[in-house]
Amino acid sequence: MKKSHWKRNSFIIGAVLLVIIIGAYSLSQTAAGSSARPFQVISSAWKTAPLTDANSGKNFTLSQFAGKVVVLQFMAVYCQYCLAEAHQLSSVQQSFATNGQAAQVVVVSVDVDPNENLGQLQAYVRQNSFGAPNSNPVWYFAKDNTGQLLQSVVNVGDFSSFISQTNMYFVDKGQSNTFYTMQRTTLQDANPSSDIIAAAQKLF
Repeated sequence: MKKSHWKRNSFIIGAVLLVIIIGAYSLSQTAAGSSARPFQVISSAWKTAPLTDANSGKNFTLSQFAGKVVVLQFMAVYCQYCLAEAHQLSSVQQSFATNGQAAQVVVVSVDVDPNENLGQLQAYVRQNSFGAPNSNPVWYFAKDNTGQLLQSVVNVGDFSSFISQTNMYFVDKGQSNTFYTMQRTTLQDANPSSDIIAAAQKLF
């Protein structure tokens, strides 16, 4: 085979392999995040678990959001995966505001690390410009000071192991104990915003 043919064939083979690799990676990201699945919560204590709003310092509960789909993110200030997912949630906000569905959704990011305090969460929110009180849809950042919310939803013992998975949950408008849940894969820093939107829209 001539050298020119060998170079050309090598280039074509290399290009084809690159396309296959990129396609497989993109598919893995999309398919993984879009596989939101039902998740049964045994206790209804999550509805009344006391949370403290990082912006106002006031207490609230998830029960006040009945009639809206709640996109629930468990997070910690130190968690880089949680930060990546929060940036995806910013895109989620923009999409819902653009398509006119913002009134049907509320986003709640809950810091469940017992070693972090409200001041650290407030600094995190300010630094990243997350969760403005007038955001659309509304996006709350809150502290789960008692651990009641995390315990009632997932009954975890090992907090650090759980938070590294950056699980997200989706609560329907009637606040039943059947959530949807979505977990990133090891190939992902975060679930893509398109998958988060699709999971929330299942409950509209």
